[in-house]
Amino acid sequence: MPHASRQDYIEFSDYLEGERNAEYRSEYIDGQVYAMAEAGDGHVTITGNLSAMFKPHLRDSDCKFYSSDMKVRIGEDEAYYYPDVLVTCLPDDHQRNYFKHSPCLIIEVLSGALRLTIEAENLPYTDT
Repeated sequence: MPHASRQDYIEFSDYLEGERNAEYRSEYIDGQVYAMAEAGDGHVTITGNLSAMFKPHLRDSDCKFYSSDMKVRIGEDEAYYYPDVLVTCLPDDHQRNYFKHSPCLIIEVLSGALRLTIEAENLPYTDT
């Protein structure tokens, strides 16, 4: 996983503006921007199956389901990720257009290579 240098620091508002017009998605951690890899067939299939499974159960609830294209802010840190699946039930989150802050469920579909990277680098904000 590439690491940006401190000289590449950008404000979250600048990141968010760039993300709205970007050809490729990226994640934001403590002022650093990290490009995301494209998802493969298996990854997309699993995420689609999760969507098909969850959406009917949430239809008549106050909860909203998002897959892949909604950012989540982790804690009070300056960390914004695109999880594969995100469910949020709080009205405050429903008012946010570009990221959610209080999800009740986050699912990340991991490839074998990504899991090894997470374990090897002991990356923050993950629990496998």
